[in-house]
Amino acid sequence: MKTTSFKRRFLILPLILMIGTGSVFAQDSEAEDKDTELVFTMENESEEQTYKRNFLVAGGALIFPNMVIGAWNRFIIKSSWAQVGFDDLTHFYEHKWAWDEDWYWTNFVLHPYQGALTYMGARSANFTPWESILWATASSVIWEYFFETNAPSINDLIYTSVGAFPLGEMLFRLSYSLQNVWSPLRFLANPVRLFTDPTMRGKTNVPKGNVTELSFKFGVGTEIGKTWADSEHESIKEQYPGFLSAFMDVVYGNPYGNDSNIPYSQFELSFGGNIGLPSGYGYKELEEKLMYEVKILSNGMILARSIEGKDNVRTTIGIVLDYDFIWQSFQELSTISPGFAIKQQIEFPASSLSWQFHLDATLLGTTDFYYYRRRQFDDYLSYRSYSYAIGAESVGKIEWKSQNGHKLSFDAHSYLMYDMENQTYGEMSSGLEIFSLCQLDYEYRIAKNISLGLSNNVYLKYATYKDLPSIFSTMYKGQVYTRVWVR
Repeated sequence: MKTTSFKRRFLILPLILMIGTGSVFAQDSEAEDKDTELVFTMENESEEQTYKRNFLVAGGALIFPNMVIGAWNRFIIKSSWAQVGFDDLTHFYEHKWAWDEDWYWTNFVLHPYQGALTYMGARSANFTPWESILWATASSVIWEYFFETNAPSINDLIYTSVGAFPLGEMLFRLSYSLQNVWSPLRFLANPVRLFTDPTMRGKTNVPKGNVTELSFKFGVGTEIGKTWADSEHESIKEQYPGFLSAFMDVVYGNPYGNDSNIPYSQFELSFGGNIGLPSGYGYKELEEKLMYEVKILSNGMILARSIEGKDNVRTTIGIVLDYDFIWQSFQELSTISPGFAIKQQIEFPASSLSWQFHLDATLLGTTDFYYYRRRQFDDYLSYRSYSYAIGAESVGKIEWKSQNGHKLSFDAHSYLMYDMENQTYGEMSSGLEIFSLCQLDYEYRIAKNISLGLSNNVYLKYATYKDLPSIFSTMYKGQVYTRVWVR
């Protein structure tokens, strides 16, 4: 989908316009159901459907986001790709599917979020997570065929439908879990509730579960990296003198001893970013003038089983989905990766040790393409700075906490990615990439709800290409931070 940052940064804003027309999807029948008190239960219980599915509300959540976003781009922004005519509509079946070249932020954040809007609408209308994925998929197909003049995009379909599942389910659950903390949070996490709450008339099945940990981290730091290429291509050192950082970390449900058939009844989410002084290099003018980073690291249990053991040991095994996204001045990464996970916590008299390991298959991901991102070719014609890839991902985490306030943690996300041939063009080459992001943190809690910390991050990458020289990249990022605990 051809979209600029200016065009799509208003994705949330026009959605609010649908509030006024949302009431047409309310059912006409009188409310006959008695009010049912829905309480949070243990995770091994099922989510009983108190209320029936509402197809009209789900249909509204499918159609309205596309109509509002399409109208915004066609009539307000006047995008050329949004000028869909009668001939486009009547000959939609002639459009051939292809891999698109859109902006990274558009493809791998805005598209999953657009799909998540329909997904959350279907969930609010009492459809299951698996049924809601189908609604998001239908919304994506309709958008690709009827709201653009471009060729339908394969990657958009995958990220708008499959990517809507982790993003939509986490936001859907957070909107209900955090609404008692501050009422507007229910709309901030799930803006579709502006439409579904009045039309469902309180007949949405509230998900069982709750946020068990919520904290905000604010820090300052510096970053330096270098990429080595061959003698014909420049090896570049990039230094970012200083940046400000803000992150939100969420643990939903108990990761240890969890037993549930309900997708995302337990998940972990880290979301935030950095902004600071640039290195002077970049794919776009923005990168040359600003250091930036947006990061989403998340994992949700699709199926979890508790393993019995000693009284001080709690263990969970099951199927996990890791959804990662990094859009940063130095590197880019996105993955949708289901796999196997084991999570365990061991309690000692004065401390605890927690660890987990995931081994996943990456259904579709992206990696940054160094030669284009750093303008290594004279005929610099590509709009895309990344390669589509498939492969494998592993996640390893270990954390030690003492009762007197000390915490030491280590996190390693490692990837083996194959840059696919059927989406390459021009100078972009297929290849094999191995890289890892490692983080070592130390925190000390100075008050009940405040911690001080030191974070060290290392990025290592080796990539070998079919038609271009191999590269090796490394990056170090250090920062000091303050963490504020909400719960």
